[in-house]
Amino acid sequence: MKTEEAEKILKFIADSLIETKDFALSEAPELIQQLILWKRVQSLATIGLFLIIALFLLILGRFMWSKSKTLSDEGDSSVPSDKELEQIFSGIVHIFSIICFSISFTNFFNSLQIWLAPKIYVLEYCVNMLK
Repeated sequence: MKTEEAEKILKFIADSLIETKDFALSEAPELIQQLILWKRVQSLATIGLFLIIALFLLILGRFMWSKSKTLSDEGDSSVPSDKELEQIFSGIVHIFSIICFSISFTNFFNSLQIWLAPKIYVLEYCVNMLK
């Protein structure tokens, strides 16, 4: 009696594994297509976001630099003048703008790989998941 129950359980497990394997094999191509599409959109959105931030910072820095040109250097020399503070802040904003451009440029190559070599990207993605 216990042998029959064990055989039924083993047969059920074996049938379930076969059905699961068949389901996974039939769904794998669609899963990979959806993964590639998602990663394309994600990388393009990241590039767009950082480019927009970089352009905003660049415009803000240029505005502050031009504003600092109109300010005077009057006042105590031991305390930074408004002109100097505007120029310093403008430089910091420009540095952040360059960082944002660099991030978007780095992500561009990831996006390019997804568009030009999706199979290689999927293989590298799977290897990274297994690590």
